[in-house]
Amino acid sequence: MNRALGLDSSDNEFLPVERAFRPSVSASPDGTALLARWDIQDGYYLYRDKLRVELDTGTGVTLQAAQFPTGDFKDDETFGRVEVYHGPIEVRVPLTRADAGATTLGIKLSYQGCAEGLICYPPETQTFDVALPARGASVATTSAPRPDSGASNSAESTTHRSANRTRSRASSPTNRCGSPC
Repeated sequence: MNRALGLDSSDNEFLPVERAFRPSVSASPDGTALLARWDIQDGYYLYRDKLRVELDTGTGVTLQAAQFPTGDFKDDETFGRVEVYHGPIEVRVPLTRADAGATTLGIKLSYQGCAEGLICYPPETQTFDVALPARGASVATTSAPRPDSGASNSAESTTHRSANRTRSRASSPTNRCGSPC
């Protein structure tokens, strides 16, 4: 059961937030959109209304309305009826560009989630550097999280070398469902 909930079987602790939800962001091959991803581990979920994709640094680019997939609905003790995501999700964010040249953007991904029925993590924000190709270049690109956080490496993704994380609340998960949940 511990493995199904994403618990580390060696010490029965919950996964660190960056491993429970594994965020990443990349540019579409043609440079017209950002693709934000969260690889949500079994036994965990993210709140739809807590997901944000924001421009941190970069000029000549405007983020349009994010296109979210349909999630599952859940009756939450704290928030009432909410939309949540289980498993991997991808959010497409169309871009408006002032010029067609290649550039690098700083993109903030914000999110909050829980281990099913047990604990909730505080809101989390990670900032990623994203290489945006020249518009229409049709080149595959990946992001690189900013290198000053000490976040764990991911063997499955070249985009997870480290991340710059800021938390708006305490840095450890809370009990079910104390503040925040």
